[in-house]
Amino acid sequence: EQQQRLQREDADFLPYAAWFERLAPRYLDWLHGEEAAGVRVQETELALQAAPESLGTRLKGRLDRLDARHEGGARVWRIVDYKTSSAASLAERLRDPLEDTQLAFYAALLAAARPAAAERIEALYLPLDDRGNRLESLPHEDVQASAKALLEGLAQDLARLREGASLPALGEGAA
Repeated sequence: EQQQRLQREDADFLPYAAWFERLAPRYLDWLHGEEAAGVRVQETELALQAAPESLGTRLKGRLDRLDARHEGGARVWRIVDYKTSSAASLAERLRDPLEDTQLAFYAALLAAARPAAAERIEALYLPLDDRGNRLESLPHEDVQASAKALLEGLAQDLARLREGASLPALGEGAA
């Protein structure tokens, strides 16, 4: 349907169709396992924005997917970010939770935009690469602590900028 809507020829669409044929069964296996564990998709492509008091500026983002499950009578929200990069590179990113700013940013944004969700937020990457027979999610083990640290760091940096400090370059070496 999308191919027709976008007016794409079969040759243009072939790489996507081949990838999808390999991905779909593995994704459905993963999804059915999640559903069996009580996880339910709540929203997809969720655009959020919020202005946390501590920042004095607005955060904006789009979450690929937001799930929920119940645990001990409480709702647990889970951010799922789909990735086409390898599971190994994502696992390396998650080794130092404070270096993974994407999931931390999404968790901070969700908590600020929907305060009722703030108490119980989890986040994970779902690599959709072609390696392996199964899709394996990669959780950010303490995304709420990372989100808090991210907001504190942003608040400090923004305060310094407002006072006239220059913004230091990010990255290491040639990066």
